[in-house]
Amino acid sequence: MAGTNLDKEIKDLRAKQRNRNLLVGGLMITGAIAGFLVSRKMKATKIIKVLSTIGGSLILGLPVLLFTNKNYMNRKKEIKDKNDSGIKIVNGKIVIQPKEILPTGDRGAKVWLVIGNLIKAKGESISDEEKSNNAKFLISLSDEELNFWVKLSNAMLDKSLETMSEEEKIKTLKTKYDIDYKEAEKAMDKMMKTLLTGIDTALSGGAK
Repeated sequence: MAGTNLDKEIKDLRAKQRNRNLLVGGLMITGAIAGFLVSRKMKATKIIKVLSTIGGSLILGLPVLLFTNKNYMNRKKEIKDKNDSGIKIVNGKIVIQPKEILPTGDRGAKVWLVIGNLIKAKGESISDEEKSNNAKFLISLSDEELNFWVKLSNAMLDKSLETMSEEEKIKTLKTKYDIDYKEAEKAMDKMMKTLLTGIDTALSGGAK
């Protein structure tokens, strides 16, 4: 559903870009024709006809071109950002559209990095539904919380932590990964509560 909305937003933005280009192009052509006809009626020289054609084109088209340029560039950037999104959810399922899957990439890239680490830490594949639920949770986080989950999911891959005592684990998380143990517990608790709430909501909806 979210992916469908994203596709519609991109389509609408592209339609606005196309309409703007058609308007500017149409005005420039109209201005050029008008300038040429006026100069021909005045029996002007060849160079005057050329200048009148160009001038007429600019007089009608240039103001609209400049006036709409800011919105045009903003829409262009918005289309690029939406196309570069690394994650979509269509009908509750994850659709992977990787661009640059980097830890320092955009939010979508970070979401996929965390999900990938969680799968590796678990040591087995997870269902599309579980991926979708994890993705929805991670997308809902603030930038600061998502960055914390990147660190936390990287730490989950450290097998040496499994053999450590509680005290050694707390110390290693802080010194090696810059992770506060209590903050990690809160983050995981929040994830579990959110996922359980989503499951309860889905079950309640299915019971109706």
